[in-house]
Amino acid sequence: MFITPTKKLATIVFLALTVSAVQAADIKVYVDGDAVRFDNQGPQMMNNRVFVPLRGVFERLGATVEWNENDQTIVCVKQSKRIWLKIGDRDAKVDETSVRLDQPALLYRGTTMVPLRFVSESLGADVRWHDSMQAVHITSTGTNSGWNNGNGQNNNGNFREVSMYTGTVIPVILDTDLSSNNSQVGDRFTATVGTTNQSVYGGLPQGTRITGHVSTAKAKTSKEPGVLAVEFDAILTPSGAKIPIVGSLIGLDNKSVENKDDLIVAKNSSSNNGNKSVWIGAGAGAVIALITKGNLLTDAAIGAALGYLYDQLKLGGSKSNDVTLNKGTAFGIKLDRDFTARIGA
Repeated sequence: MFITPTKKLATIVFLALTVSAVQAADIKVYVDGDAVRFDNQGPQMMNNRVFVPLRGVFERLGATVEWNENDQTIVCVKQSKRIWLKIGDRDAKVDETSVRLDQPALLYRGTTMVPLRFVSESLGADVRWHDSMQAVHITSTGTNSGWNNGNGQNNNGNFREVSMYTGTVIPVILDTDLSSNNSQVGDRFTATVGTTNQSVYGGLPQGTRITGHVSTAKAKTSKEPGVLAVEFDAILTPSGAKIPIVGSLIGLDNKSVENKDDLIVAKNSSSNNGNKSVWIGAGAGAVIALITKGNLLTDAAIGAALGYLYDQLKLGGSKSNDVTLNKGTAFGIKLDRDFTARIGA
């Protein structure tokens, strides 16, 4: 459900000044929070099941893997646990117990692929599938197996594990006023995570805040509108956990985001790859723009963005204004990098 701000921007226009093709997200696999890299063939979704190359994941889980070309059988061994599968055969064995698979192991483009969930869980791991982000999260010790209370907290209440992926949007409400004419570069600010109908968002507990700082502040002149740019630094939970993030501004309108699995997700979930996000003052409100790539917002880059906006929106002159973001203003933070963290309950 989209956030309803206490004081919303009169107008938010989202403009991409650099255009890149949107590609379907590859399936990602994480073991204990670390991404698994695949040299050649990556994971595939086939018949509504995730299949992975024979070795990558299972060796990360501490198993040894043997492939017998002659009879096309696979044996995974971890300590005293032994799993046996055969290409194309739905009958597998875990130790001496026969198990019927809903999908057998198979060969795909010359690579031996095995059903991820069956083999991982047979090795004592816990497997979670995040459909909205096309990602699998595996806990090698199986400590997640008791987690299912709807807010990410484990059964003993000591901690929770939170995973969010590139393209996830964190809706926030600004805690303090910011403006292009009063704020200074380096000023710190916070924004509280929240939606209109959820006290827990994506496993983040109620009261979680995003910390950030002002990276550019230019007051309105007689010819140019005010410019305000911010950067987001970390997620700060009520228990004191601090999780560094890489994120960028995004509007919470239907053209920019959509709902998936109780999360808000950017319709274009690709990373900004270093692009910077700014608010630019206008008579009707504030404009969000993505401008040229780079680590700093230079005068030339800002000028290019303003020139584009003048042409497209007829800004400038009497219609120009300073950017004024009051406490209670709502906006989204689109994650440009995945993160997984365990935080106190």
